[in-house]
Amino acid sequence: MLRSLKLFLKSRDGSVATTIGVMAVPLMLCCGVALDYSSLHNARENLQEAADSAALASARELGLVSAKDETVKTVANDYALANIHQALGQKQGLQSSDIKTTISQSRKEVTVDISYTWTPMIIQYFDSSALPIKVSSTASLAGEQSICVLTLDETGSHAIDMGGEATLTANDCVIYSNSKDTRGISVFRKSQINGSEIMSSGGYDGPFASFNPLPITDTPKVDDPLKDRPQPSVGPCDYTRISVQKDTTLKPGIYCGGLDIGGKAVARLTPGDYIIRMAHCLSEVIRH
Repeated sequence: MLRSLKLFLKSRDGSVATTIGVMAVPLMLCCGVALDYSSLHNARENLQEAADSAALASARELGLVSAKDETVKTVANDYALANIHQALGQKQGLQSSDIKTTISQSRKEVTVDISYTWTPMIIQYFDSSALPIKVSSTASLAGEQSICVLTLDETGSHAIDMGGEATLTANDCVIYSNSKDTRGISVFRKSQINGSEIMSSGGYDGPFASFNPLPITDTPKVDDPLKDRPQPSVGPCDYTRISVQKDTTLKPGIYCGGLDIGGKAVARLTPGDYIIRMAHCLSEVIRH
């Protein structure tokens, strides 16, 4: 018996397995920490991109004179979620993300904060900053004036074209033409265009008295502030080939075959969405 015990104590068989067994725990911990930090880094980058994109998209909304806080926040939330779903998976992103949008008192800045809760393997026990992942982004609106009218055609003449006794009045906001044509804004006869500012990427044509104030020319192009909004769903026609020849109050809806407003008729638009399909809109006087 004593001899067997001495042989056991002197034996070196299985020493490698014992060493590996002892080292396995710290090796697994190191691998787990490395994987956690890799996942943390990737998730933080994806979330920051989502916050940046949401802040830019919602800040563009502030450039519209009709922008409401609820609309700005909805655009930010939808845009952030769409990017999070794409990067992290729809189910996981939806259940684990908290998005907060703050509009500054001056209405010139939008801040988007995203908090994302995830389940790491190890690092939460010694790194409290790993849970949740938090990112923030702030976008500022350039310029002091909101936009009431914006034409997106960059090359055509008469992008804004008014004749007869037409009047376009944009109270406390800007009328803007992106057309680089020398006649990007055209006003003739007794028509009148009024705004806090009138700007044209090209030029303008018409008597000075028809503009209040005179347009500023050769201005930079303005991006479409609504380009990040999803396209509205268009159902069946609510109205077909509407022609207004006397003072009328119009209601929101889908106008098929165009909307023709002629003579000295005044069309007052009640608040809502107007979708005009398959034709142009001719106007002598439109007030909204």
